[in-house]
Formats: sequence, C-alpha cells, structure tokens
Amino acid sequence: MKIGVAFLWTAIAISCVLATPGYSGGDFAAGWTATQEPQVFNKGHLYDYIDGGAEMYEEFGVVQLTVHQYCKAQDELELLVYEMESPEAALGIYLMQAGTERPIAGIKARNSGSMSQISAVRGKVYIQITSLSGSPNEQSPMTDLANWALDSVPDGKPVSLFSLLPRDSLILGSERIVHGPLGLNQLVRIFNGNPLGLGGRVWGVGAKYRCGKDVMGVRLIVEYSDERTARTALRNLEKGVDSSYSLVSTLADQVEFKSAQGDTLSARVEHNDLILRHTSVYISNK
Repeated sequence: MKIGVAFLWTAIAISCVLATPGYSGGDFAAGWTATQEPQVFNKGHLYDYIDGGAEMYEEFGVVQLTVHQYCKAQDELELLVYEMESPEAALGIYLMQAGTERPIAGIKARNSGSMSQISAVRGKVYIQITSLSGSPNEQSPMTDLANWALDSVPDGKPVSLFSLLPRDSLILGSERIVHGPLGLNQLVRIFNGNPLGLGGRVWGVGAKYRCGKDVMGVRLIVEYSDERTARTALRNLEKGVDSSYSLVSTLADQVEFKSAQGDTLSARVEHNDLILRHTSVYISNK
C-alpha cells in the first residue's frame, strides 16, 4: 500500500513538472543542456529556495516556482518560472522586481534586463533568468531561453487596472500594482499594517506624479466590490496612518492628514473606489 501511494505522488510530481512553462523535455538551444531535473516549490514553500523576498511573491499570489538550470561548457544559466494566480499577480510582481524597465530587444513579451539578468512576464507567468557564470556572452542565449520558456504561455486577459490612473503629470515607468502591505509600502511608506484591506479580490494601482516645484506625489486607487467596503477602508485610515501624520479634516466621503514636515495624505470614496493622494515636499539639488 505504501509503495502504491509513493508511486502515485511521484506520478503527480512528474506530471506537474511536464506541465510547467519552461519545460518541454528538450533543450532551448543547441549546445545548452539541463544540468538537473526541474525543482518545484509550491505556495508556502518558496522560502526553501529563495533567500529573502518570498513574502512579496506570497502576497501577490504565487502558485508554484519551478527552477531550471542549464549549462554550455563553462557558461551557466538559471531559469525561475513563477506561476501566479492571475495576470494582475504576474504583472504586479514583475513591476516590483524590475523597477525601471530596460527592455531587451528580441524577447517576445514584456521584459526588462541587463547583461546578467532578464525578467519577463506573460499572462499568469513571471520568469527570471540569471547568468550564474557571469559570462559577457550570455545575453543572446538568455533571450533565446526567455522566448522558449514563454512560448507556450497564453497571454491571458489584459490587466485593466492602469486605466484607473489619471495620465496627466504621471511619471512614466512608476506605475505599480499592490495587493498587500508589502507592496503598498514600496509605493508609499506611511501605513501601519493593512488598513486598506488589500488582498484576495482587492487590488490597488498607483504611480508617482509631478505636483510642482519641490513636490512629489503618489496616487493610489483601490477597487472594492461595493461602496460600503470602500467606506470601511476610508475609516480604517484614521488608525492605519503613521503616527507622524495628524488628521486635519474628516467628511462623510473624505479624510485629510498632514505631517509635521508638510507632507499630506487625502483619501476619498468615489463609487466602489478609494482614491488616495500623497504629496511629499523635498529639497532639490539646484
């Protein structure tokens, strides 16, 4: 009986690997071979492979991480394939990890990279490719590997969250998706815990804006299932904003805070959305 159960679990593990993007049973380019069988880490177990940072993947909604390694002579490449719960989750973690995007020509998906690492996203899948050997001649095979890994990944539904953001004065490339307190604090570090109730079906989208001389702004819009939930999040802000901010105005649909340094936060409910604006005063180098 134990042998039968062990065989069943082995069969399931093998079937999962074969269904994973980035694994077709062959090699992605001539001369490159897999150095080991793919390693699979399911949700809740990314800590077994990632040395720090697994929390962000869990927050966005990771399903599974599959690790592939390839070599050609002295050159080595590592391919990490993150299967996420939704296109929003995949694009969200990609933007957080990529920062300022630097697209690599020839990759048939949204991507950013350098001579030693490439990140790319398509549909529900986010990938990272890293040169383990540091060879200066690996960008071409990394590009081939990215295309090979994502070739069978469907595009999925378009992510519509960014349509919520006003385009006027938006700093291009600063757009981010948030799904929990870790991502929220990457956008603006003034919240305690998760007062906006991010997570599950609740997503937010934000970006940086130019608000005038020596003033930088962040706008964040969080979508809720109904107006009542949005109003609850608005009230939670009174206890969820950092203690350096004081409540200066409160109305039925809007609250405003101000810090001793002159930074401001305003939030208002508009239908099912909570719209937040944060401004920071900074000293320019002029």
